Amino acid sequence: MIALAVAASLVFSGITPVERAEAATSVSRLSGSDRYATAVQISKSGFKPGVPVVYIATGADYPDALSAASAAASQGGPLLLVAKTSIPSVVAKELARLKPGRIIVVGGTGAISNGVVSSLKKISPVKRISGSDRYATSLAIAKDAFSTSDIVYLATGRDFPDALSAAAAAGSQSAPVVLIDGKSSSVRSSVTSFISSLGASRAIVVGGTGAVSSAIEKKLKSLSAISKVTRLSGSDRYSTSVAVNKASFPSATKAYIATGSSYPDALAGAALAGSVGAPLYVVPRTCLPGTTVRSIADINPSKVTLLGGTGALSSSLNSLVACSPDAGYPRLLTVKAVPAGENQIKVSWTGQGRATKVAVIAGSEGSLSSHQFKSAWFPPGTTSITLTVPENLRGELGTGSGNPIFVKVATYNSLTASDSAPITASVSKSYRLSLAGTYTYAGHTPTTKTVRVAEWNVNSVAGSNGISGYTWKDRRKKVAAGIALANADVVAVVEATTAESWSGSGKTQWEDLEGLLASSTYGSYDIAYDNVGPAGTNTTKGAHLFFKPGSVTLEHSGATSLKSITSGWPSGLTDRYFAWATFTQKSNGKSFVAAAVHLPPGNAYKSLRLTAIKAVDAFLEAEGGGIPIVLMGDLNSSFAETPTGPQTALVDAGYYDASAAPSRSNNRYSTANLTNQIDNKSKPGYPFTPYKYKYAAPRIDYIFVKHAPGATKYVNQIVLSGSKFTTSVQGSDHNLQWAEIGIR
Repeated sequence: MIALAVAASLVFSGITPVERAEAATSVSRLSGSDRYATAVQISKSGFKPGVPVVYIATGADYPDALSAASAAASQGGPLLLVAKTSIPSVVAKELARLKPGRIIVVGGTGAISNGVVSSLKKISPVKRISGSDRYATSLAIAKDAFSTSDIVYLATGRDFPDALSAAAAAGSQSAPVVLIDGKSSSVRSSVTSFISSLGASRAIVVGGTGAVSSAIEKKLKSLSAISKVTRLSGSDRYSTSVAVNKASFPSATKAYIATGSSYPDALAGAALAGSVGAPLYVVPRTCLPGTTVRSIADINPSKVTLLGGTGALSSSLNSLVACSPDAGYPRLLTVKAVPAGENQIKVSWTGQGRATKVAVIAGSEGSLSSHQFKSAWFPPGTTSITLTVPENLRGELGTGSGNPIFVKVATYNSLTASDSAPITASVSKSYRLSLAGTYTYAGHTPTTKTVRVAEWNVNSVAGSNGISGYTWKDRRKKVAAGIALANADVVAVVEATTAESWSGSGKTQWEDLEGLLASSTYGSYDIAYDNVGPAGTNTTKGAHLFFKPGSVTLEHSGATSLKSITSGWPSGLTDRYFAWATFTQKSNGKSFVAAAVHLPPGNAYKSLRLTAIKAVDAFLEAEGGGIPIVLMGDLNSSFAETPTGPQTALVDAGYYDASAAPSRSNNRYSTANLTNQIDNKSKPGYPFTPYKYKYAAPRIDYIFVKHAPGATKYVNQIVLSGSKFTTSVQGSDHNLQWAEIGIR
């Protein structure tokens, strides 16, 4: 019952840029234009400048590099390939980037010329290690790199696949790989002497008796220093690779895959895999053997990396395709989840294979460890199940919550299986799970659009004053242009404060924005409440509502102190005013109350935010007398970081999160751009490139609707030119969001 799901390579995080890993498997590829360039790409992916050592081997043959891979891994350095008489330019550039402490060249002048060594000496000190043949060279490499080790790996030098997987395993254990003539009836005395000098008590023979003779195994067992000899082998090179990895890696966060029919790509990959404690599997070009599929599922890595281009590993392996279904194990599951009815999702799948019963497990994150609920067990022929979110989880995951529901398909293939459905697979119990990566949202409430609303934290004057090129004076027209682009009927703005826009401007930030938005260029907006007044000591008045008089009529409005309505407001904490107004839609005559709210940030005020938002809800209910409410603003709380925060309290109180609309755009980007900022870091909150999450991104900015059916469309307004922000509307460290909602 194996299932591997492939997902994009992004993860959740909270408000702070600290990532929270999900139990999902992403697949990537490292490749270059040739074997030399591929080795460089592998090196770049795992090694930073200043490595202690780089091993250099010929790219024309494999024996020298096999032992060098484990040596490089154990010393924290990469393995690069060169031609006999030249250093490819791509390799030279990588060596310049790495700035290694030293360079080890493996192999004699028949493999790598003295001219190449002379060129390498211009980069770092160089040492050449070689021997009279491949076996002597292998031993010399091991002697140079390892003075002690409890384990020694031995593999045939007549072929490469067995030693490749062994190199990664050995490197992760700081153990040598020694090549031997597997057809021989004995072991060279130089090898047995080396084993004794290491102090090794365990010898691991890699490969069956066709690769390494039983006579060699017997000889190793006769050595007084060796207390245990283990042979790791399978029916072919692929199952031998699985045997090595099963013995060495009970679990791993990463796994690497290389072709078993050619050696160049895997040589450098073995050094990288060993250095990060990850297995290296050798496989056929187009698919994964069943034993490999099961082994990867048991290890449960979050990342799988293919080594080499599609000529070495075909594009079908981007989806970890199995060669054929094994008896007793299912094919790779293809799982799909979609919204169903209110508070429901539908999960369907194909490729289940053999099973005795099947179920679906759901939760709020990929591991399913939080907010978990399950279906009943169904007969093995079942291919779809509809789940209903339990009543106690509807605030977190139900209709209108705006939060994704992750799912896994669980299968037993045992007539004596229990009715439990744990979130961890078990081979011994014939219990398998599809890996995380499939998610959806609970079904939405049907409605039609009557009004468009928007919300934007525009970043205060003080918030960007010290950021060159991003002061309010620099950003003001970009903010206005972004609001004009959204073309909303009502706009909630926060952090447009009473501070002077810039020295000598003679107007506050909110007044400056009011003047811009009044222009037909930016939408001809009015402000709902302009009797703001000065903020005073320890108070901020940055929340405002703007509206289009052609779409809605303003009935009455105001601004209210959060401190005045929130019990337990700390005496030293800055008071915050929220703006509110009652509007009537000109299209249908229906009225609603809107509010712009900005709650205080910081972990110390988690409980205060919860109390404050409940107080705001009570105030708006009293003001509206039961008419629809549109509550918008920066709540400084994300579901990923605080599942029981104000956003969940509002859903529990009957609000609908507009991001739960059936049509959503850019929900894999956060609404706050400081979170996981990836470039332009000297300008906090103003990256050139937005960070894209693997699944739905954390949000702290919201649009909520109450006493109304909900939303038809939600947009996190990110305008890109290629992969970069379009600077003409990048006016804040937050993104504007807008929604089309139905108020009747």
